[in-house]
Amino acid sequence: MAGAGCRRKANTAPLPSAASESLPDRLPNAPNDSSLHLPIHPELTGAVHLYRTDHGKLPPDFETLVKERYLKALPAPPPGKRFAVDRNRLQVVITD
Repeated sequence: MAGAGCRRKANTAPLPSAASESLPDRLPNAPNDSSLHLPIHPELTGAVHLYRTDHGKLPPDFETLVKERYLKALPAPPPGKRFAVDRNRLQVVITD
């Protein structure tokens, strides 16, 4: 029987909760009060989740997701905006 595809092997070590995990300095944080009204970037959020599952921690920056092939290329944020991580929901959001 052929393999089910190219899937990353999950790290079996327990992961810290998103609320208690400190984010690396180079990975921008979303404002604390923004978790409910900022648009979410699903592709970056998925890549961050995969990286965290594989490594047991968040990536040091978004460029690491490209270097380690979680993304083909880093998407560009809308003009005048940037990507940041919402710590409460562990999602990548688009913010000013």
